[in-house]
Amino acid sequence: MNAWQFLILAILLLGSACNIENGCDPSQVCLQTAPEEGQLWVQVNYDSENPQVLLTVFQGEIDHGAVVSSELVNSEDIFYTLPTQTYYSATARYFRENDTIFALDGGDMKVLQGVNCGQDCWEAKTVKLDVRLK
Repeated sequence: MNAWQFLILAILLLGSACNIENGCDPSQVCLQTAPEEGQLWVQVNYDSENPQVLLTVFQGEIDHGAVVSSELVNSEDIFYTLPTQTYYSATARYFRENDTIFALDGGDMKVLQGVNCGQDCWEAKTVKLDVRLK
């Protein structure tokens, strides 16, 4: 390798070195393949009229999706680990005086691909469903 080839190689290596300024974070965990599972985060609320809330999670739309879970919850944040690349929806049932109120929400659990330090990286975006009574 002559001096010019060495100089060009050194410039190329230095120019592609990992640093945050060029969109590279060596501390980031980089998944080499698309994840098959991700997090579904459902937010509910409860009060004296609703010490527990019936939360139903669907894979797909509420009116024709498969039920993933149906349970009474008394925590404001509920997490599920579910398959990616799927639309999820949820209902929460609340009572107010003599009325029954349903809160609804839904969203896609997408898988995103990016590049970090010149390497393909994958991540599943957490789906946040807000079925709190407002």
